Amino acid sequence: MRNGTSAICLPVRLLNRYILNNFVITFTITLVVVTFIMSLGALAQISDKLARGFPWEPMVVVFLSAIPMVLPFAIPISSMTASHLVFERMSADGEISAMRACGVSIWQIISRPMLFALLLSCVCLYINSELVAKMHYLHRQTIYKHKGEIVRALLTPGRFVYGIPGYAIYVGSCVADKNPRSFRVSDVIIYDDRPGKFGQETRAGAGVIEMDEAGKTMTIVLSGGVTVNPLVPGRPGAVLIEGSCTYVVDLGYRMGTEYRKRMPDRTASELIDDMMSTHNSPAYRMSLAVELSQRIVISLSCVAFVLLGIPLGLTTRRTSATSGIVISLLVVFCFYMCILLVDSLATRHELRPDLLMFTPVVASLGLGLVLLRRVR
Repeated sequence: MRNGTSAICLPVRLLNRYILNNFVITFTITLVVVTFIMSLGALAQISDKLARGFPWEPMVVVFLSAIPMVLPFAIPISSMTASHLVFERMSADGEISAMRACGVSIWQIISRPMLFALLLSCVCLYINSELVAKMHYLHRQTIYKHKGEIVRALLTPGRFVYGIPGYAIYVGSCVADKNPRSFRVSDVIIYDDRPGKFGQETRAGAGVIEMDEAGKTMTIVLSGGVTVNPLVPGRPGAVLIEGSCTYVVDLGYRMGTEYRKRMPDRTASELIDDMMSTHNSPAYRMSLAVELSQRIVISLSCVAFVLLGIPLGLTTRRTSATSGIVISLLVVFCFYMCILLVDSLATRHELRPDLLMFTPVVASLGLGLVLLRRVR
């Protein structure tokens, strides 16, 4: 009797291993592709900044710290795509029908992918709770520490720069001086959009731009035929200024000595501590609860997406595989749109948005179970 049981269990174990291997390989390839696609935007921005003279050391840190922030979204999307592709292929090749004809139930067939999805949810929960918060903090802190270098590198010849609040600055050429914090520029145009100065345009043939050591102040000394239009509000025409004209751009409010942690920078334990603090207002504590619930829901989406992707793959013919993938992506889109909708209600604590946040994952699990029952 034991030999008979072992003989039956052995093919089932081989089938489970075969299904799991296919799922893991497809998931890994999909995850690499999805992560690469989602990182293209950041990679393009960093390449553009490096080409414009930004310091490469902080840019490398910024890019590497941004990759873990992509994973909480790339892993669930990849899990659903992999489940759909694997089971669509197995269904089209008749493998699922052969397994069920041999007495293997649909629950046995999907058991290993579902266990792997549960493992992915645990990994995502750690990434969302700890790693993403730490990387987000490192990301923002790195930018904050190098604000001076970044603002200086913004002055790219041949284009208007709008990254300095209150100003739009154009320089025709920019040459480094002996002082590493000083630059000689030519063909300068400055639009002053500060309150009371709106519309003031200053042009000069040459000038010198200097940054202080702390990177909190940028001094622009213009010379070589400086014209201002209008110098006085209501006076028509440009006014020629003899000598030089100096602009002192205060960046101190952007260049604080230390970057303070915000909600996305806090780990799950820090969020819970703030939620327990009676010094915080009820609305703020509710927003913290919504943030924590959102991280949990995004982590649980791995299980929900696999449970949805399997019946979608089983009911999709190979000739209509593209439409099945489109449906899968549409489900993912609706899932994240529900999260964003509930997140917008974070301050409405009377609606309990922290509990409403679990609606999309519960609905996805319910829909997946219904579809599986129909397939069975």
